[in-house]
Amino acid sequence: LSEQYFPVMHQLEASQLLIQIVSQTFIHSKDNPFLRRSVSRLLDPLVMSLVQQIPGVGMVKAMALLQHYSSIHQLYNAGTHELEPIVGQAMAQHIRNFFHNPLV
Repeated sequence: LSEQYFPVMHQLEASQLLIQIVSQTFIHSKDNPFLRRSVSRLLDPLVMSLVQQIPGVGMVKAMALLQHYSSIHQLYNAGTHELEPIVGQAMAQHIRNFFHNPLV
């Protein structure tokens, strides 16, 4: 397994890339339940790398988040109150804003 990096110019581009990957992964996993396991196994390093693209989220926080949320889609849908016990109040709000208010 290897890490993959996705160069982005700014936070808006990073959030759009994450949303696009979430959408594509979710669509494909619904179409073929047998593909779901293979795709998720292949995406583990990718998912870790993508979560680390959120400003302020390093390897430790990314690992903590991915222990609770096995996909970017689940992380995207997590509420601030669900994220707080994992990363704290300020970072939970920051993560939520990253996905839902990319210009803030």
